[in-house]
Amino acid sequence: QNSTDDDDDDSKKDVEDAKKVNAMLDMGKIAPRFKYSRQADETIRNHNCYVIKFSPKKDQPFASREEKVINKVGGTIWIDQSDFSIIQTKGKLTEEVDVAWFLATMKGLDFSYQTSELQDLNIPVPSNFFMNFDLNIMGYRMAQRQTSQMTDYQPVSSATPPSPNTPPPVS
Repeated sequence: QNSTDDDDDDSKKDVEDAKKVNAMLDMGKIAPRFKYSRQADETIRNHNCYVIKFSPKKDQPFASREEKVINKVGGTIWIDQSDFSIIQTKGKLTEEVDVAWFLATMKGLDFSYQTSELQDLNIPVPSNFFMNFDLNIMGYRMAQRQTSQMTDYQPVSSATPPSPNTPPPVS
């Protein structure tokens, strides 16, 4: 098998993984799993925000390990009062979760998500995502930390950019 086939397999796996994450984060499916309470309003970066705490409802069904973990997450969401966009979210695991019978246990998980304003348009766009988790697997600890920063947003030009496989024009 040549390297192009391997690249195709990796690309297909990435697409499948992305589809799984999107399905898992389907707000229509996630939202009913939680209880919500409104807190005192706050201002973040000149945005008047509704502050909503969420906590997991007991005994929610799950079809995957990821859903089992989501069912034990609680946190806070800051929502812009003017356009209802999410300005910031923070959450954490509220209790340990067995993710592979007794062989693996999610001991801790915390995350935060923040937006920033797109220059000139003053609209919120994703800017920072942080996730940290601890997993015990058969007596061994595995910890992972992920930090993503989304920056350098550029307007899309009306001209269609050449595809990476298109050779340069002949002069």
